[in-house]
Amino acid sequence: MQNSYRFLALLLLAATWGTAARAQDPAFSQYYNTPFLTNPAMLSFRPDMVVGANFRSQWAGLGQAYTTTMVSGFYPILSKNKLRQFGAAGGFVMSDRQPVGSINTTSFGLAGAYKLPLNYANFVHFGIQLGYFQRSLSLDGATTGSQAQNNYYNPSLPLNEGTLDQSRGAGTIALGASWVNEDVDGDIRAQAGISAFHMNAPNISFTPGFSDNIYRNIIATATVRAVKAPGFSLYPGARYIWQGNAHKLNVGGLARFGISPGGRGPNAGKKDAMFGAGTIGFGLFYQAVDASAAIATVELVQPRYAVSVNYDLGVGQLKDGSTRGNATEFFVCYRKTLGKRRKVDLRYFKTNKNGEPAEGANPGGTAPDPAPAPTPPEPQAAPTTEPAPAQAAPAPADKPAASAAAPAPAPQPKVSPAPTTAKAQAAKVTTAKGKKNTKAAKAKAKAKRKAVKRSGRRRDIRMGR
Repeated sequence: MQNSYRFLALLLLAATWGTAARAQDPAFSQYYNTPFLTNPAMLSFRPDMVVGANFRSQWAGLGQAYTTTMVSGFYPILSKNKLRQFGAAGGFVMSDRQPVGSINTTSFGLAGAYKLPLNYANFVHFGIQLGYFQRSLSLDGATTGSQAQNNYYNPSLPLNEGTLDQSRGAGTIALGASWVNEDVDGDIRAQAGISAFHMNAPNISFTPGFSDNIYRNIIATATVRAVKAPGFSLYPGARYIWQGNAHKLNVGGLARFGISPGGRGPNAGKKDAMFGAGTIGFGLFYQAVDASAAIATVELVQPRYAVSVNYDLGVGQLKDGSTRGNATEFFVCYRKTLGKRRKVDLRYFKTNKNGEPAEGANPGGTAPDPAPAPTPPEPQAAPTTEPAPAQAAPAPADKPAASAAAPAPAPQPKVSPAPTTAKAQAAKVTTAKGKKNTKAAKAKAKAKRKAVKRSGRRRDIRMGR
């Protein structure tokens, strides 16, 4: 545990060190759907296998479309019984295309995350990402002073920019950590995380002999489940980006509504149905600081797939005074829950005054195996006494011989009286109380199970992601 806190402190120091080290990373408005660009620790938030694609186009209305396309996937690392998640691993490929005569970037990377349980409901996720990017300088459509001839522009003349390298590649390292609080169903109630990209500050200069190190990109996120009701949940959240002199803040919320459509056919309402039980969400965010925009989001989450689209409406100017264009963003993924739902009993979520699991509670949040029922004592056979053989009493002298031959009555076996001691009476009272307490405990446990069943949803179609 101490090493975990040291890692968090090291991450914070490393993230804030040398932020004056240039260029900016692409950023998606749906940051919760891009863990490879937001925080690699987010890979282990859910025991799901996910393969998805993101696309963003901005400033298309100004005639200078910036497009970013990313394909990614990750796979959870589970215990043998699939009840516990240790982490996740995955990778991505991304292409960032800028207008003609500018810079295009192609990048790929591999990431891994580890899920460290602190107690029955709190976890710390650590992530690391190793990547490589290739930046290319496209001079098609560009003009220079060398193409001026007699005060006129001659596009047939060379640019005379042979000293520039038209391609530059470098490796990059990213670290991330996040705290997550889960409820009894494994749904996220709150999370807060921080990540740092380009920890090694690679050189991206196209001019040989010159150094132009990319700025480190610091990203902080936070989300809380403010409301949870049958068929409805509300998730306010925020993201802050700090990369060099550029700052960006997104604040808003996402409301999800449970849907369970009917229909006909053998697959209606099942996991494999194209449109079955899931959630539909509506989000509204506001982007501030360097650029202002209103962001509207609509999403559909199903047990086997998810689709989301958002539109960014520019409502102000950029920091340099230029007009901000609008943007459109799409996200689609195939998803499958591989981990099993935790078998949680509310009785094991009790804590003492120090916040630690109380006696009898299970820190892992799962109910232990029930103790075997005590074996009843084997009944003892009732004692049997065999009557002694009858003996003829000697006949008195004044009696006839016939009466002397009559058999004497058999002696009765001795039977011990029932115990009437105070100890025995106490044992009877204790047994009666035990039976009564057992019935009450069973009724209480049954009521709790019904309450959990009514308030929770199955893990694979739960509200949060």
